[in-house]
Amino acid sequence: MTRKFQVVALICTTVAAILPGCALWAHLQSPERAEADPWAVYIGVLKGFKGDVLYVGTRESYAYFRIGSVFPTYYKTPACNTILPRVFDIGAETPYVVAFANVPSYDSSLNCGR
Repeated sequence: MTRKFQVVALICTTVAAILPGCALWAHLQSPERAEADPWAVYIGVLKGFKGDVLYVGTRESYAYFRIGSVFPTYYKTPACNTILPRVFDIGAETPYVVAFANVPSYDSSLNCGR
């Protein structure tokens, strides 16, 4: 084997080992550590570039969402930004996919301009 082939094989092996670990780490993240970013949730349901947006529950005055399937990220938005068919505490029920009609606003204040 040439030196160039050994380096390429080492790099490919390292990447192949790291990616599943990163994906597993992302899946093990807790929704309670979600970033407050109403814009990310709004764009997630509007455009869908990162995959499905799942409602995972509500805690206090925030609704929590998971965006993405391979490398999921948790975000929260004030609950008044949402129109959800079913509301539950985080982890109490199975998450479900939401659509644009469920998150029609991205106001960051807790009273949503009311």
